[in-house]
Amino acid sequence: MPRALRIALTIAATVLAVYLSIFPLAELFTEVVVLRTLAAAGVTHETRVTIVDIDGEAWIRGRPRRGWFQRLRADPRAELWRTGAWHPVSAEISHDPEDADAFERVMIERYGALYRFMDLMARMSTHEVPVRLMPRSDDAPSSATPDGSRPERTP
Repeated sequence: MPRALRIALTIAATVLAVYLSIFPLAELFTEVVVLRTLAAAGVTHETRVTIVDIDGEAWIRGRPRRGWFQRLRADPRAELWRTGAWHPVSAEISHDPEDADAFERVMIERYGALYRFMDLMARMSTHEVPVRLMPRSDDAPSSATPDGSRPERTP
C-alpha cells in the first residue's frame, strides 16, 4: 500500500474515531434530557437531547430532518424527562437568528471547547434550529421513568 494512502487512511480513521466518541462523552459534560414526542399513529418516541436554560426558558436544538424535530413540527405537544419527572411541554421552533445566537452563546459559556467541537461536527452535516420548550399546564408531571417503570420510593 502506498505511503500516502496509508497516511490518508490513518487520518480518516482518527477523525472518525474522535467523531464517534465525542458525542457519547458529551453526555458526561452537558445536561441531557429525554424528549418524548408523539407520532401521527399515536406511538411515542423518546430521544436524548442536550438542553440549556436561557432566561428561565428551556431550549434544545436539532436538525429539521430528524424524526423528533418533524414530529414536533406536526404536533408541538411533548413531554420532557427532567429533574426525575415527566413535564408536559409545548415546543416552539424558532427561525429567529437572535435565538440561535443566544443558544450558541450559552453553550459556549457553559461547555467551551467541547461544544465548539460538537457544533463543528453537527454543522458539517446540516444546520440546526433552536426549539423553545414551554411548560404546559394541562396535566401534571408523571413520575414514570423514561423506560416506563416507576422509580423506587425511598422512605
